[in-house]
Amino acid sequence: MTKTTVLTSAVERALALGDVDDRDRSYFHDLNASVDRSQLLLARVRLAERFGEFPSAPISREDTHTAPGVWELATLLELAASHDRLLARALSPEIVAATLADLGQQCRLHRAEHGNAGLGTWHWLSLHSSGSLFRIGRLQYHLRRIADAENRWEVDVHIPAGEALAPATVDGSLSRAAAFFRTHFPQLRIDRAVCTSWLFDPWLLERMKPTSNILSFARRFQPRAATPEPTDALYFTFGTRDMGRLHRLSARSALQSLVLERLRSEGTWFLGRGEFRWPAS
Repeated sequence: MTKTTVLTSAVERALALGDVDDRDRSYFHDLNASVDRSQLLLARVRLAERFGEFPSAPISREDTHTAPGVWELATLLELAASHDRLLARALSPEIVAATLADLGQQCRLHRAEHGNAGLGTWHWLSLHSSGSLFRIGRLQYHLRRIADAENRWEVDVHIPAGEALAPATVDGSLSRAAAFFRTHFPQLRIDRAVCTSWLFDPWLLERMKPTSNILSFARRFQPRAATPEPTDALYFTFGTRDMGRLHRLSARSALQSLVLERLRSEGTWFLGRGEFRWPAS
């Protein structure tokens, strides 16, 4: 069996583990046939070195000087390697599978935004392959050290696209996450959960109904800061960061209507940051 055949088999396995749609799979096979093997190896080493190091952020695009396709393929292959490492540490196969399925979701988001196959958010997935971010129920949790604090940790909560943030669903995710981290990282002192989201913009929250799932989720967190960032709200409601498309977009939900109203009238949006003591009670 040749090295090319082995790598092709590895790509096929990684695509299956990542829940990548059939129509996007040929893109990665094309990359496998074309990328420079020495560059691919270096990229995989860079990603593999992050496993178990609990990086505070995704790998920086500015630190990666090879062709984007190299990193996309390396990310695919290292996610599969991470799958094996996590199972070897007795993590739940269900949680590992749900975590890696974000690869397929990112491919679908790329196609929706650009109209073709690709993985423009490969750098985000470097957290998944590092073994520090996990999908547990409705939410994702990134375990990381608190900056400038000795042996103190936090979980950075992320909200993947999917079902509504119903209180019972969120409660279930938080409860499972607390048990997960107690079981698999008992030596770490996790002090708090944090979340930075366009959903926490005070302007938006003021316009939510009292029964809103978004408002209920936001109230779990004590607000700490807000910074301007208009494109997140646009991306997570319409699948684009192109502000030039604002006047060509049509709202299909009350939330989309609010986003368009604010961005068209003021041209801005804020990312809110909040936190609460971990574990959630």
